[in-house]
Amino acid sequence: MNYTTGSMIIISAFKKFKVGKVVDKINSKNGILYTIKSEDSKVYGNVLVDAKKNNIFIHSNLTNSFLKSKDNGD
Repeated sequence: MNYTTGSMIIISAFKKFKVGKVVDKINSKNGILYTIKSEDSKVYGNVLVDAKKNNIFIHSNLTNSFLKSKDNGD
């Protein structure tokens, strides 16, 4: 999944889910690295999508479900 700057996403940060926005992204040899600002104003750098072995990652399935729910007004 490829997110643009300003995209709303769900991250898993140390096994807790948080809503955040993409503030920057960088292409690297490991994939696209994102900088995320979470709902509690913390900034997380070098975040990958669905890298479940990492302590912090973008959870694409939850993000998609959250955005669909938000679009449907639920």
